[in-house]
Parts: sequence; C-alpha cells; structure tokens
Amino acid sequence: MSKIERGIYSPSISLLKKIAGVYGVDFVHLLDETEKLTTAEERLMYDLDLSSEELLKKYTLLLDGQKLTEEEIDFIINTLRILRDAVQKK
Repeated sequence: MSKIERGIYSPSISLLKKIAGVYGVDFVHLLDETEKLTTAEERLMYDLDLSSEELLKKYTLLLDGQKLTEEEIDFIINTLRILRDAVQKK
C-alpha cells in the first residue's frame, strides 16, 4: 500500500478491486482524480449494454469458465426481455 500511495507502484485493476473490497468501497474511488476514466470506460463499468454488437466483438463472455456462443447470448438476452416484460405487466 505504501508504494501505491507514494506513486512507486501502479496497481492492476484486479488488485484495486481487492483493495476496494477490503475497504468496502467501489474500486473507482481508489483511482487518482487526475486519472479520470474515459466515457467509454465509465459506460462499460456502469451501463453495460448487452444488446450492443460491439460487446461481442471486444469481449469474451464466460459462464462457468466456458465461452458463451452467440446463440446462448441471444437466448439469454431474449429471456431477460421476456422476464422484464412479465414483471412490468404485474
């Protein structure tokens, strides 16, 4: 922690998440204010659009350690839409 605080060591995102977990805060709060996230990074962290075609091109989505196929992702998204509609109609 001392090296991080003094700027000698730059932690990885995974280490920041672990540190944030210990302190019970969102890891974004641990980032230096001079190192603002880009708009795209903020959207990814807070508003992940599952229907985005770019999502499947940029990221590998895993479930239980196995890569999801496009068919599985489409099924999951359509199932969520049906469930959301059913809940909203109640």
